This record gives sequence, structure tokens and C-alpha cells, in this order.
Amino acid sequence: MKNTRTKLIVQLANRLFPGLLYKAKHKYWENAWHQVESAGLTPSEIPPELKEAFDSGWLSIKGSALDIGCGSGQVAHELATLGFMTVGCDFSAQAISMAQSRFANTPNLSFTVADMTVVKPEFGKFDFFIDRGCYHGIPIPLRKNYVTNIVAWSNPMAKFLLITRIDEDIDSVRDEVTLRLGDHFSIDRVEETSKPLRRSGSIDGKSFPACYLWMTRLT
Repeated sequence: MKNTRTKLIVQLANRLFPGLLYKAKHKYWENAWHQVESAGLTPSEIPPELKEAFDSGWLSIKGSALDIGCGSGQVAHELATLGFMTVGCDFSAQAISMAQSRFANTPNLSFTVADMTVVKPEFGKFDFFIDRGCYHGIPIPLRKNYVTNIVAWSNPMAKFLLITRIDEDIDSVRDEVTLRLGDHFSIDRVEETSKPLRRSGSIDGKSFPACYLWMTRLT
């Protein structure tokens, strides 16, 4: 009962005070990445869903890629090594600083501080997007700008691998994503992740059930 009540309070606050809560999350992640660096940790890992996307033929190595919420940069580095012209972005300056230090000499790879809730029409054009936990951390009223950016930055037939938290069930996730992106992307596949999604910037080990969506930009 307590967990249900807390969840309802958080959902209500997200709707009524999205800006304040988002600022609080920003502060939390800056502090979290400072802790990660102090502890000497590099917690990012390559999600198996990315490997499956390649192995199945759904995703091919071509063009440019954007790692949204890249953290310390491991996945962006992997994409660049595979052959993508890759940009990693995160709203945490501390995370970007770590990523730049770790992978300063990697060809075809750059990192930049960027907030997905701020519209940036001239940010770039990409053939592949991956988001492993950024989307669900954005309060619902602020997701409109996230979608505006993805649509503006995507080339025709761009692929989008979204790994996001399951709050209720997979169907609810599909419905919410379809509501926001369905006019611009087809949803090709929705499945639960092989293991819970770990909070990549924290050292507390917390994780939660998640699913992944494969999406393709409509022409």
C-alpha cells in the first residue's frame, strides 16, 4: 500500500511540477556521476538488445548514431568502433567529462552536453538512436520536446532502439510511446529486456523491469 501511495504521489508531482522535478533529477545525476568517478567505477555496459538488433538484421552499421543519455560513454564508444559516426549526449556535464576522458582518442566519436527537453533543431541528423533510460526519466509534460528533437534529427528510415522502464505493463509502454511517436515511427518490436535495467549512473545497484522497442522512421 505504501509503495502504491508513493508511486501515485510521484506521478501527480510529475504532472503538476515537471520543471521542478526535472531540475531535481538533473542535480541528482550530477552528484551520482561525481560519486561514480570518485569510486573509480565505469558502470556502463553494452545492452544485449543492441547485439540482437545487429544479429537479427534489423540494424545495420551505416551512417551516424546518437547515444541519448550516454553516461560515461561505453555504448557510444562501441558504436563508433563498429563504424558509426557517433555522438554521445547527456544532460550531466560530469558524465560527459568522464566520457571524453575515457575515449578521447576514439575516431568518429564525440560527446556533448545536451538536454533532450530543450528543442535544438540544428543539432544534427542521425540514422540510429539508442536511449537506455533517458526517456522514462523525463516527466510526461516535458516529453513533447524530446519527441520534437528525435523527429527533427532523424534521417528517413532511421532506426530507434528505446530501452525504457515498465511501470505497469508492456502494453502500457507501447501505448504511451505510440501516442507520442506513432505519427513518425513504426514500432517493429516490443519485448521485455533479458535482465532488469540498472541505474547506470548510480552506485546503489538499483534496477527495475524494462522493455525495449525497435522503431523505424516513417518516410
